[in-house]
Amino acid sequence: MPPAKSGMKVGWVFIYHNTRRRDGDIKNVMAKYFKKEEFACKCGCGRAAISSRLLLRLDKARELFGGAIHINSGYRCENHNKAIGGKQDSAHLAGGAADLSCVNSRDRYHLLCALLASGFNRVGITPTFFHVDIDESKSPNVIWLYKE
Repeated sequence: MPPAKSGMKVGWVFIYHNTRRRDGDIKNVMAKYFKKEEFACKCGCGRAAISSRLLLRLDKARELFGGAIHINSGYRCENHNKAIGGKQDSAHLAGGAADLSCVNSRDRYHLLCALLASGFNRVGITPTFFHVDIDESKSPNVIWLYKE
């Protein structure tokens, strides 16, 4: 962590080394608002290979949103993705997606604005969460609704 300058707040929570780089991702990312554990696979395997590009955008979105963002799902191992009925080409498998809890209309509006302003151009919406991903193999500039 760099030394703090006078009056500068240093609030990074973790430094994460992304070993699953495929697209020239930077190696080390300092996250201001998130902990590595928040992105770990929910099956208990402990893997949390999240993209640094995704993490930087989420950090920016959190800053713009001005409130906590709960990660429902980050990285998923193949076994867990299959167990929950995830798509075979899910961006979660490569650490390029996150599902973010959001349960009321006011927060949904402000969080969506923050996500778009942070550079997300693939957003899925349900009544209880947002899905965001940075999968460049899929159509950009889309917002979709999940069927209940």
